Amino acid sequence: MTTTDFIYSRLKSISLNFPGVCIRYDYQSDRKRHLIEVSPSFVFHNDIDYMKAESDLESEFESLFPQDEI
Repeated sequence: MTTTDFIYSRLKSISLNFPGVCIRYDYQSDRKRHLIEVSPSFVFHNDIDYMKAESDLESEFESLFPQDEI
């Protein structure tokens, strides 16, 4: 599984579990950096369930792909 496959899969799951959330994803290959934008910002900063899902995604990503940045 590639880094982008992993992220797409997890973001799709998050999107289904949080239908009011808009998620945008970009990959900067020259820096091996994955950027994820979430809106509305209220969910990003205040929804405990969303924050846990995001934290789980980041932790798993970092353990599987330590050479990349998310």
